[in-house]
Amino acid sequence: MPCRPYEERVKFSSALDEQLLHVSAGDSHCLALCRSGKVLAFGENKYGQLGVGDFVSTATPKPVPTLQSRPVVRVCCGGAHTLARTATGLLWSWGCNEHGQLGLGDLKPRFRPEQVKAMRVSRCIDVAAGSRHSLSISEKGLAFAFGAGGSGQLGSGGIAEAEPYPKVIDALKLGRENVYAWGLGSSGQLGISRELPQKLRLDPSLKVLSICSGSNWDPWQGGSEPTSSRRKAVGAAFSSVSVLNASFRRPSPLGTTAESSGVDLLKVRKAYHTLVFELRNAELINTLGRATVSICDELAKQRVPTDDPETLCVFLVLFENPLLLAEHRTSLFAGFHVALQRLTAAVLSLPKELRAAPS
Repeated sequence: MPCRPYEERVKFSSALDEQLLHVSAGDSHCLALCRSGKVLAFGENKYGQLGVGDFVSTATPKPVPTLQSRPVVRVCCGGAHTLARTATGLLWSWGCNEHGQLGLGDLKPRFRPEQVKAMRVSRCIDVAAGSRHSLSISEKGLAFAFGAGGSGQLGSGGIAEAEPYPKVIDALKLGRENVYAWGLGSSGQLGISRELPQKLRLDPSLKVLSICSGSNWDPWQGGSEPTSSRRKAVGAAFSSVSVLNASFRRPSPLGTTAESSGVDLLKVRKAYHTLVFELRNAELINTLGRATVSICDELAKQRVPTDDPETLCVFLVLFENPLLLAEHRTSLFAGFHVALQRLTAAVLSLPKELRAAPS
């Protein structure tokens, strides 16, 4: 695709009028995470790095279908591959895989996101992608590396042209509150002279503020925002399956179990109570009502992925919505019956064994 020697604003079509939370760029492709929870991709697609199901390059941002409804909180582009992390710590990868940088156990490219099963138990709290290798940090603080290691960038102390499985970087097991670097340092880019992870000798007067790490985010923000801004935020958040799946999470442990969904229902109830009963703003309640109808309609029309419980947390959040509860719905929101009908249809479309979700 031709390069442009000047800055130009990316023009999203009116159908994709989105507010962006995070953008990541690879060698020739870009991924964008939107406030609505959508993941958009554009650029070169020779290796399937856009994740849209083909190898056709595009200059127009397109949604990544496989990640629809999933609570994605971070996207990360490598040279020609892409990583995505969800709110429950699941890792997805796609694109070029010549050196095993997708962590899927083989060297085959993927044109759709595929879950990195080897990282399912060790839930991720952060990910990073190099040109031909990938890194992740688990909930327990272990660092994993996979992909090309010909310049020592896997931190194993040796070189490997391809490592298709995530491997723990042993040299970092004891690292705490330090900065480490490893890999190719022929031009002094590491600040050290060896390929094993080494603690950098920094000027003690310097204060490290960031090391390119991501963090969880909550799309619902309280506080003293102007009413119009709050309405817009509420409308965007409570009408999105992906956003509600990513919201109101307990900080630890990540993931869902047979005993726990990972959703903090106290936070959910507090958010609804603040919006509906404390602020007592008719326009805000109507916005929440319209968003509720919209999300129930979305759930009824399209099948929510059921391969992982993280995609079903949206139902737990909706069941706490006071606009749908018998004691409030008539007086608060006239369109409650439409939302209830669509929500019921969505629940009935789920497999029978999933209708009794964990709380």
